[in-house]
Amino acid sequence: MEKLDQEVDTMRQELERQLQQQAHNKWQARVDALQQERFGDYQEEEVG
Repeated sequence: MEKLDQEVDTMRQELERQLQQQAHNKWQARVDALQQERFGDYQEEEVG
């Protein structure tokens, strides 16, 4: 029974790690998009 509990804990930890990684990736993609928008706006001001 203890081995089963350990396996469940390991699976739960792996799932939590994957969810955290997905959340981080989503956040990073949003940051990248905002930085790209800002950089694009900056370039337009510089040219104009």
